[in-house]
Amino acid sequence: MRSTATGMSSAFGRIGSITAPAIIGFFAAALGFAGVFTMTTVVLLVGVAVVLVFGLSTAGQSLEELSEQRGLDAVASPDVP
Repeated sequence: MRSTATGMSSAFGRIGSITAPAIIGFFAAALGFAGVFTMTTVVLLVGVAVVLVFGLSTAGQSLEELSEQRGLDAVASPDVP
């Protein structure tokens, strides 16, 4: 489960690094610096909102405790073939 999430995160990062220069260039030509800055700010604020809504507080908890809370015992257990 953790390696799948890591792979997905890496893939999204690569997609972003490939498409960002074209998107930023388009917005810079169309809207100028203020438009690019605003667009970047909006994207970051959406990320913050997603983490605040869907994020799981992990302070002071082990991976096993978190798995139990989320009902992922079978996935997190090393005994599963």
